[in-house]
Amino acid sequence: MFSQGNSAIVVTAYYYTDLPLPISQDVAEKCKTLGITCLHIKIRATGGNKTKTPGPGGQSALRALARAGMKIGRIEDVTPVPSDSTRRKGGRRGRRL
Repeated sequence: MFSQGNSAIVVTAYYYTDLPLPISQDVAEKCKTLGITCLHIKIRATGGNKTKTPGPGGQSALRALARAGMKIGRIEDVTPVPSDSTRRKGGRRGRRL
């Protein structure tokens, strides 16, 4: 949502929709209202022929959940890893700079 007046545009949308810290704090609040105290967490990276390691957002989200008072039971990596590797982007000669 945005409003425009006096030739100035003010954006009132969620500015943190992709940030892990506020999202995990919201999740912790909702879990507490539902009576959930312990969590089993599954972390997923892009996988396939792209990166197979989770980014820095996963670690900060876990830290925020722990600071919010949630007990963390099991952390599982559910990144899809192919049994035969698919062909990466870039062609035969690779990425040329």
